Amino acid sequence: MIRAVLLDAAGTLISVVEPVGVSYARLAAPFGVTRAPEEIGRRFKAAMRAPWPGPRQRGDGRRFWRFVVAEATGSADPALFEAAYAHFAKASAWRVNPGVVDALTALRASGLKLAVLSNWDTRLPGTLAALGLSARVDRVVCSGALGVEKPHRAAFWVTCGLLGVLPQEALHVGDDPDADAAGAKAAGLHVALLGRELSGFAGLPGLVHTLKTGDELDVAGLGEEVNAP
Repeated sequence: MIRAVLLDAAGTLISVVEPVGVSYARLAAPFGVTRAPEEIGRRFKAAMRAPWPGPRQRGDGRRFWRFVVAEATGSADPALFEAAYAHFAKASAWRVNPGVVDALTALRASGLKLAVLSNWDTRLPGTLAALGLSARVDRVVCSGALGVEKPHRAAFWVTCGLLGVLPQEALHVGDDPDADAAGAKAAGLHVALLGRELSGFAGLPGLVHTLKTGDELDVAGLGEEVNAP
């Protein structure tokens, strides 16, 4: 019996308005950076995959994002970092993905508890509030405040606890096969990944209805670049 739905943020509920490489290139140009957006984008992805001691999004995430901005642009100018960090805290840098608002409205109307669970720093609640999404869920849980990141099982267990449900009573929706699918499955949740069995949010209420009737869902999908400072 499904009583709650957990949802990833970047790449699931919201996406960047423009590629990160384009944003970085524009923000970095006044600081003398001449790297092409495509190269910046490649370096951004590499920096996001680089080994990191402990959770990347610890607290406000500045230490991690300072590293990423410098690696991507080739500039460690503090003013450039602050410009990039401030840009991606704004609602204008993000768009709510198609079907999200209608799906959240339908899920809430059916009596389900809803939470956002994201590997994000402590800017997330403010960004989602500015996008009008915070009021549509019961909890916004970010790893920066939690101190642990997906795919760690504790991230899912704590969020389920905040909603007052057991892991097996929750469905997690995301776009990353490791952080979302593998992590949620290991924690005992039902899993649905966007981009494969769940093609979009229009189908989410029906999928949840199927689970509530007792059928089991266990899907995998493909992740993509979706987060930025």
